[in-house]
Amino acid sequence: MKKSRLFVSIFVLILLSAGAFWIVDKNLGKRTTIFIESRMINVGTIKKLEKKAATFTIRNTGDKDFVIENVDPDCHCTIVSWEKKAVKPNETATVTLEYDNSTTGIFQRTVTVYTNSSEEILILTIRGKVVN
Repeated sequence: MKKSRLFVSIFVLILLSAGAFWIVDKNLGKRTTIFIESRMINVGTIKKLEKKAATFTIRNTGDKDFVIENVDPDCHCTIVSWEKKAVKPNETATVTLEYDNSTTGIFQRTVTVYTNSSEEILILTIRGKVVN
């Protein structure tokens, strides 16, 4: 009797675990793979209030459409633009970061990019130095 209860308990735990996995990653079949040549771009030395952008190119290397679901900068001083359309296999998407360089000094800012790629979360970084 005790063995059968143990067996049933283990079986129920396995079923619950499998169901939890399905709930956590229900998009597993919709994921794709990507390639990014660089996740950090140093824009070098720029003058105060000079506009300088860093553009990251993301290639869809998988067989499903690639979608950037959301982009979250670590600071309001980072201006982000990205393509809000599905990217077909073997095509590219871009994410452009621009630092609001109203103050002088060295800066480094990151942006978290949420996608349907196998990595799900990408961290992109812009860095440089602002001078008068």
